Amino acid sequence: EVEVSPENLASRVRLARDLIQRNPGPEDTSRPVLSGLFDLLVGPLKEAGLLRSASEILIVPHRFLSYLPFGALIDRDTERYLVQDYQIRILPSAGALPALLAQGSQDARQHEGASVLVPFPENLPASRVEAEAIGKELRRARTYMGRRATEEELRNALASQDVVHVATHGVLNSRNPMFSRLELAPGSGEPWDNGRLEVHELLSLSIQAPIVFLSGCDTGVGLSGATSFASGEDFATLAQAFLYAGARNVIATLWPVDDEGAARFAEAFYRHLEGNTPSQALVLAQRTLMNDGEFSAPFYWAAYELLGDNLGAAHISATESVQQR
Repeated sequence: EVEVSPENLASRVRLARDLIQRNPGPEDTSRPVLSGLFDLLVGPLKEAGLLRSASEILIVPHRFLSYLPFGALIDRDTERYLVQDYQIRILPSAGALPALLAQGSQDARQHEGASVLVPFPENLPASRVEAEAIGKELRRARTYMGRRATEEELRNALASQDVVHVATHGVLNSRNPMFSRLELAPGSGEPWDNGRLEVHELLSLSIQAPIVFLSGCDTGVGLSGATSFASGEDFATLAQAFLYAGARNVIATLWPVDDEGAARFAEAFYRHLEGNTPSQALVLAQRTLMNDGEFSAPFYWAAYELLGDNLGAAHISATESVQQR
């Protein structure tokens, strides 16, 4: 419990997000506000010794804290980002953890492979590079490129035991987040295959995928861009919808991501996924970009967060690759 008004904390969160997004270069003006937020939100836990033996932090954010990149908070004493010392996992509620763990009781099963959907390789040229890099890292990766990356193919992949990676546009509906969507290639012409997979449609699916990576813009946020973080705007997101529909782990973004940076991040994530949990792979990918001169700014790596049970990735291996375009 901290002595700060909701209005003060909300303004700090918005300032941190704005500064990170405006400064993707080496001149990082966000450090003072990120250090202040660490002092406020994490400092009391550190001072009480609660983090001394911890390796992972589980966070249940509410309202404006749903939009804060916790991994980018800076410890003033060490000058290190929080993600350099801990794995970070986001949960929609404290009660979600036992439900997710019960759902993941079949963790020992072998995953069938991976499905990678890239509907707009011309509009997002780095997404093609992203798919090729994933194909080299994951066992039996099937790539659906361009017109093959339909909503029907995504629905089929989500119903399988595949890891599912979607490199596309995420569209936030500022009037009604239930109609926020992933953009895909138009398919059969049926209403459910029109290339617009919306939040309300996701909630009716039964997703079996152990990991869903939403490599697009704003896939982990609600109406943060133009409001005062009103109550209720923190749950109707694409990421939450995938989680509620059965996905065990969802990788999502907190702001519009750079095309080339997204490809580099995805490659690093899947390279580290073999033998690691999703949260371990995520933090290792963040640290990889952090040490990359071109993509070291928080803008490129702090947008990504993991929601889910953190199980189900240990059996993925980097062997056979099947490319379908």
